[in-house]
Amino acid sequence: MRQQVNLWRGLTVAVAASVVLWAYYLFSCVDVSYNPVMTTKSNLTNTISRLCQWRPFGDRSVKSILSDRDDVILGQSCRKKTNFVFIKVHKAGGTAMCQLFYRFGLRHGLNFVLPNGSSDTTWFNLGWPYPLKESQYMRRINDEPFNILTNHAVYRRDVFHSIMPNDTVYLAILREPFSHLKSAMNYYALPGKYKLPRKNTLTAFLRQPSFYEDPWRNRMRQPFSHTNLMSWDMGINFSARLDAEYVEAYVTRLEREFMLVLILEYLDASLVLLKRYMCWDMVDILYKKRGPQSYRLKNVTATPELRAQHENWSRADYILYRHFNTSLWEKINREGRDFWAEVRTFRDMHERTRRFCHPRERSDNQSARLEFGPTPWSRRFHVDYQFCRLLRSRYAWMRNRAHVLREKRLSRLQGRRAPQNVTKEV
Repeated sequence: MRQQVNLWRGLTVAVAASVVLWAYYLFSCVDVSYNPVMTTKSNLTNTISRLCQWRPFGDRSVKSILSDRDDVILGQSCRKKTNFVFIKVHKAGGTAMCQLFYRFGLRHGLNFVLPNGSSDTTWFNLGWPYPLKESQYMRRINDEPFNILTNHAVYRRDVFHSIMPNDTVYLAILREPFSHLKSAMNYYALPGKYKLPRKNTLTAFLRQPSFYEDPWRNRMRQPFSHTNLMSWDMGINFSARLDAEYVEAYVTRLEREFMLVLILEYLDASLVLLKRYMCWDMVDILYKKRGPQSYRLKNVTATPELRAQHENWSRADYILYRHFNTSLWEKINREGRDFWAEVRTFRDMHERTRRFCHPRERSDNQSARLEFGPTPWSRRFHVDYQFCRLLRSRYAWMRNRAHVLREKRLSRLQGRRAPQNVTKEV
């Protein structure tokens, strides 16, 4: 008899523990895998990340969350935003984001503001490093509105407002300034141009940056600094980069004018926030992730002395980054407890898509498809050969593709008009 009592008691405890654990799994799982302070993940973190992939939150019912209906998604009454300007900040992950935005525009048949390749601009830039002029971009077709502006351009709200629709939203991306400095130094080969010593390159430069940089800038008649690119791209003049009061007032204005500024160090979270703000689908924010890059200056540590010297030289970049990094986390904290579950879901979909689309891992079967079922944050969708091809395409190819589609649309329009002109002449 005592054994039976102990058995029932044990079963009761086990059931109660299971109920508690299941309730915690569904409702109380918190994210520890993505924290701006943490730089490494423990085994516990990885375990919790796997356990916490699916659960309902807030005032949404378990029944609605677990439903397989495609319309059970976050923001189901939302309408996709398709009119936007993205400030492609140099060396801050802008190319990866431009690939994403061009892919979005091509898939949805949207109109791009495209450089005309004239003598005072290039196929890559829209007037940069100066404000955009009307003569530097291709004209509208049949007065159709532009939807997307995403090439390199200096931010000028009044200029863009005259080009884009009234409901246009503004986006940008920033990067931790010292990391940005190292990347710019490498990409633009600045140690050679500035005649910097090979040993302790950054230390030498930051001790007297004007001494090394001014001769090159004056010779090239360059109005900006490669080591202050973020503030320049966002519309802050190089001469004003040290005026903290002016920069802070300017950044406060940017906060009002930009819907979202993404942060490269927290790109996945930034993209999920972008998806929510833009009412996009999960497939719209899948992106091509670049492999790790290695260069001489990458491993230079930002000592307190080096960072202080850099901030003294590039105050505007630091004010920009700190403000919008703080702003990003404030926005994330307002999103509710299911935000990090969506980030984990996105990472899982992104990784599965990467493996499926990888040329060495994907079969040559062009009819193969990777199916994704509905989640609390996205409709069902699939990835196929054509999507993989677009995902792997270079930024230049997609930009050229936008040019080709524009010319085709213009030709069709002219072809429809021709018979009408002939009839009038007859």
